[in-house]
Amino acid sequence: MNETYLSILKKAGETFIRLGVRSVTMDDLCRELGISKKTLYAHFEDKNALVLAVLKAHIDFMERSATEVFNLESENPMAQFIQFTECMAPQMQSMHPALLHDLQKYHQDAWNLLEAHKSTFVFELIRQNLERGIKAGYYRDTINVPLVASFYTSLADELLGGKRYPNQPLTLSEIHREMIHYHLHGIASEKGFEYLKKTAQKYQ
Repeated sequence: MNETYLSILKKAGETFIRLGVRSVTMDDLCRELGISKKTLYAHFEDKNALVLAVLKAHIDFMERSATEVFNLESENPMAQFIQFTECMAPQMQSMHPALLHDLQKYHQDAWNLLEAHKSTFVFELIRQNLERGIKAGYYRDTINVPLVASFYTSLADELLGGKRYPNQPLTLSEIHREMIHYHLHGIASEKGFEYLKKTAQKYQ
């Protein structure tokens, strides 16, 4: 990958997060980047290809970050889970409300990639965390691990599917925080609850 390609990916990703996908044209990106349309189309044949490449790069980054956090030696898998969700929080706060809807409606290949990421990588990440948490005593040993991992990915579907709650005017980051709160309190053992009492207020 050359420098121009990487620069386009980075700037396009920042722009899509800030403004959504549908409202940003290839002309807009050329102006943002200070490059010609010829240069942009030399690297990406159309907007669909650009959106897909941006999402692939983002998913690769998230998977590397998650793997680094969850592969660390730790006696507390609950703390690792919280650490990972805190890494995600800034992105949730800056994400344009229309971004996910735009992907689902106008860029099906990118949306399918995101769905596959949730159903494979995210599911496996949560499954392993649950098993480690049970072994370490922070999660209840009576939980059905595959089922609860599926519950979590279903909650992620609600969140990433862009569903809004008209009677609860919450931001994406606020909904995400409540989702994590719900998940942790649903699986915590007595030892886990004691740990939650000591963590940041948003998880209590």
